[in-house]
Amino acid sequence: MGAFSISSIAVILCCWPLAVLSFLRHRGKKSTIVWGVFCAFIGFWGIASFFASTTMDKAVSTMWWRFATISSIMSPPTFYHFAHLYFEEKRSWILVVVYTMAAFFLYANFFLPGLFLGDVWLIHNEFYFPNWTATKGILFVIFYFSFFVVLLSYSLWLMIKGFRKAKGQARNKIKYFFVGMFFGWIGGHGDFIPVVINNFYPYPNFLIAIYPLIIGHAIIRHKLFDFNFVIQKGIVYSVSIAMLSLLYLVVVILVEGIVQDAFHYESKLTSICIAFLLGLIFIPIRNRVQAFVDRKVFKGTPQEIAKQNELLRQEAANAERYKIMAGLTGDIVKEIKDPLTAVNTYSHFLPKRLDDEEFLKKFATKIRIEVDRINSLLEHLIDYSNPQPLSVNSTNIFKLLNETIVMLKSNLLSNNITIERHFSKDEEVFVSIDQKQFNQALVNLVNNAVEAMPDGGTLTVEGKVTEDLFHVILADTGVGIEKKDIPYIFNPFFTTKEGHTGLGLSVAQGIIENHKGAINVISEVGHGSVVKIKLPKKADSEVARQG
Repeated sequence: MGAFSISSIAVILCCWPLAVLSFLRHRGKKSTIVWGVFCAFIGFWGIASFFASTTMDKAVSTMWWRFATISSIMSPPTFYHFAHLYFEEKRSWILVVVYTMAAFFLYANFFLPGLFLGDVWLIHNEFYFPNWTATKGILFVIFYFSFFVVLLSYSLWLMIKGFRKAKGQARNKIKYFFVGMFFGWIGGHGDFIPVVINNFYPYPNFLIAIYPLIIGHAIIRHKLFDFNFVIQKGIVYSVSIAMLSLLYLVVVILVEGIVQDAFHYESKLTSICIAFLLGLIFIPIRNRVQAFVDRKVFKGTPQEIAKQNELLRQEAANAERYKIMAGLTGDIVKEIKDPLTAVNTYSHFLPKRLDDEEFLKKFATKIRIEVDRINSLLEHLIDYSNPQPLSVNSTNIFKLLNETIVMLKSNLLSNNITIERHFSKDEEVFVSIDQKQFNQALVNLVNNAVEAMPDGGTLTVEGKVTEDLFHVILADTGVGIEKKDIPYIFNPFFTTKEGHTGLGLSVAQGIIENHKGAINVISEVGHGSVVKIKLPKKADSEVARQG
């Protein structure tokens, strides 16, 4: 195994993690999917070039080089496709042209070998390498110039233009894209040089493995593609351990070769012992690299980071609670004014009608109702400022729905939102829930609906019972949610609105799921959203224990 074969392993180990990550975390973004396809093609190049360079069978090597050429043909169009989507270029006809050319070059690769890839030749007495000059592969020259010179140069130029227009964090993202891809571009060109300069060894293939490392750094430090932090950390460890493993493999091969030349042995047991001894050195190095990554990149050990993340989550949750409480305070003040006005009015008439028994009864009843209303509103405010552990009790769910609507009515009216109740507030259906926390979930969902209707609209609240389930349905006529965002709306910190923590829906989902319920959202842009909650009427033993 030579240096070129090792460089092919480096390409595999560095490119495939990026490809897999892009497919798993694309969040519906076409540019991220295309980027994953591009990385997959480069990774496939590494696989094919490895097998092509580790066999001395000319026919087998030729076959693998034809497979590797598939990646060579498809990687420039897919990279341009990514740049086209990322920078929102309007010249879609170029995509049609380049993919049509790619289809033709793929055909030529397998069915017109004399005009394309040609033959392979032995270089440095080590491995077979494509030699398209031997058969004067004119189509290969056209392919190289049009794709690796013109198309990739144009793609990099799109990045430069995008960099000039971008600001802030967006500039950093584009900068890392450009630098990483520039290294990959130079590395790709290096694999064409041995055909022109016979004594040139294709060491630049190592440069192809550098671009995933640069992009990986950008994913971690600059939230490239908005990938999740936990997965980002896994990438750093995977790449660092992969590179160390590659270094370990190279050292084993070199040391074993030196020792074999010095002592002229052919014992496999000796080779295994050498590899074992080197492994004893490798393990402490790996641990030191992990500690270095923790300290320099993530600013702490895994335990410290977990503790910091938990504190951040608590702070964000508290911030969300305070934000809701601040909004509720204004609503509650407005709601308190009405009962206080009624009490004040009755109190003015009271001295003059002390002998009116009917008036006194009516006055006492009215005072009690209005005081209870004020007390209920204040209790809601206290609940938000002093959260308690989950406490499950049998609760009249229809009454709770009505109280939530009453509490938020002022906010709804001030935003020109009409409320429609599709349930009877006098009906009694008891459900085993934590009344306070479930009320918080409802408030979060209603406030989210209000924010989705900046120009006013209608909020429909429906409650119904089916067998052992109670259903709460909240439907708004707001702006709706894009289809690509719906799978992520309950993710903590996911938000499309500036100034929001992205915890409101996540908190609501957590409360509902703690009650062994389920929540899902159906939405269409421009037509509003429907939130459906399913809640078991009776608490199971696990929920009950949480109280």
